[in-house]
Amino acid sequence: MISVHGLSMAQERYRDSIFGEIEVRTFDYADTLKLDFYDATLDSFSLKPVIILVHGGGFAAGQRNGEEEVKLARKFAQRGYGVASISYRLTMKNRDFGCHCAIPDKLQAYINGVDDLRKAKYFLTTYASDFQIDPKKIILVGSSAGAETVLNSTIMKDHYLFKQVDRDEGKVIGLISMSGATLESHYLSLGNAVPMLFFHGKQDKMVPFGIGSHHTCLPKSEGYLMLDGPVAIADRLNRLQTAYELYFDPMGGHEWADIAFGYFDTMAAFLYHVVLQGEFRQKIHEITAPIHK
Repeated sequence: MISVHGLSMAQERYRDSIFGEIEVRTFDYADTLKLDFYDATLDSFSLKPVIILVHGGGFAAGQRNGEEEVKLARKFAQRGYGVASISYRLTMKNRDFGCHCAIPDKLQAYINGVDDLRKAKYFLTTYASDFQIDPKKIILVGSSAGAETVLNSTIMKDHYLFKQVDRDEGKVIGLISMSGATLESHYLSLGNAVPMLFFHGKQDKMVPFGIGSHHTCLPKSEGYLMLDGPVAIADRLNRLQTAYELYFDPMGGHEWADIAFGYFDTMAAFLYHVVLQGEFRQKIHEITAPIHK
């Protein structure tokens, strides 16, 4: 059987784990912000889709090189993707991000996150040939605050709050959200809708599953801010005839921001079949127990 770099041609890029050794390089992409870029040492392909991974932590904590982020990035790189796991401004560090946080402060955290993601996209697309990536094939993956960032970046790009910060740097072709929500799902249009994969707990008290307030804040509270969760986003995608899959735990909460990392095979299959191969799916799956990592 013909082989390249010792790899069987029966194995297929993006579908199978075809590489072993992964190289990790760290770059300053804006001011003091860094990203870790993962790719296979023996991979010479020059137009790889690039996955940008945005960690969670309530805009107050988390890191680009956390245990789960590193494992996910390496697994995707072994399938032939380029992967950039980014740091971003922790606007709410040592501050309350709950019901005592004023709405303008919450919105500023969202805006800063989207702005930093835009800067990371700009850096990667500017040096696309050096990273051997295709700037027209960007995939966004985020958990919790990171999921809110990738969703707002994609859905809210034409909203006046985000229009000045999220310019078109490259082309986003797909998105994965782990316990995320957006500000207003009706900003999804034929111009910005892309296939999306969601993981969420229906009982999430921090980020709504349907339409609800951030951190389940009451209307009288200073931090009462309504968000659209994956049910609302999926409904909009359904109307726009755009592919999506929603996995939800009817008894689960915000812990799915972490549990979802264990669903790597589901993520990889969605990206391969739906995002890259163009298979059309609009499905909602109930999950009764997490898959062990």
